[in-house]
Amino acid sequence: MSVDIKVVVEKSGELNMEVRGVKGGQCIHLTEFLERELGEVMERQKTCSYYSKAINVLRNLHHNIDL
Repeated sequence: MSVDIKVVVEKSGELNMEVRGVKGGQCIHLTEFLERELGEVMERQKTCSYYSKAINVLRNLHHNIDL
């Protein structure tokens, strides 16, 4: 799957970014260069993809403990 960074400029001048194609905290690292250039991050909304890597690690850990 390819990685896409979508940037939308609202009429108010507010910018919204959405990252697709990565899991976990990689999305934050991918947008750091944009955030530095565009200004302060006012709000960050994490999607299911952000948490999915952590959930898989916990499932694997739980499975290993049960053995």
